[in-house]
Amino acid sequence: MPSYLRSSRWVISPLAATILLVGDSITVGLLFGGQSVEHEVSLQSMQNIVDAMEPIGMDPVLIAVDKQGRWHLCENDAFLENPQDPEKISLSSNICNQVILLPWNSGNQIIRVTDGKVCGKVDVIFPVLHGPYGEDGTIQGHLKLSQIPF
Repeated sequence: MPSYLRSSRWVISPLAATILLVGDSITVGLLFGGQSVEHEVSLQSMQNIVDAMEPIGMDPVLIAVDKQGRWHLCENDAFLENPQDPEKISLSSNICNQVILLPWNSGNQIIRVTDGKVCGKVDVIFPVLHGPYGEDGTIQGHLKLSQIPF
């Protein structure tokens, strides 16, 4: 976090336009993948962001969007195939845990589609989607309507 955004008691998050208390664990939902031709670029971007988040104590929750537009909660390390090869990187064919993200005030935001089980909650979403539906304001509009900080 840049020093100009941090005080001794709080952090101004430019992405979420919110104030978060320093020392609180921030659960960040990384939304990545997507339906665009830049799907694979998004997978690589997500890896870079996770690597940068861990040293500063942020807790990433990985939510993959497959090429069909389904959302999946990635709860283990086996959700990527060929993660070191930019030309072959892809979501694993074994990816499961299809989820939906409910509006902010629902309390339990991440719900598994198959059985309705609550899988968690995030404080803020960091969209790591490239191309259409990611950089064109579509996902940002969805999150804004759902009152989920991003």
